[in-house]
Amino acid sequence: MGDATEEELERRISTGEFDFEDENFEYITSACKDLIVRMLVVDPAVRITVDKILDHAWIKHEASKEPLLTAPSKLKPLVQVLRWNQCLLSARSIVM
Repeated sequence: MGDATEEELERRISTGEFDFEDENFEYITSACKDLIVRMLVVDPAVRITVDKILDHAWIKHEASKEPLLTAPSKLKPLVQVLRWNQCLLSARSIVM
């Protein structure tokens, strides 16, 4: 999905076609991914409501069975990815 054209990206958004294959999602918990999936449902009648979003385990920070990202060795690659993304967004805004 990272190499999609603007038109392809627009089509995927409007049809709800997405995945978590990008390396940026490597450190995202399954609870967070679950919330994203529920919020990106195309049909508003089926999409998660605001009340249910606020009650979601990820929003409430309820205990997760997955290990938290606290070790500096695990945080360093995440920070590098975030910095790289910010750099790309800045460069993109200059070009556009």
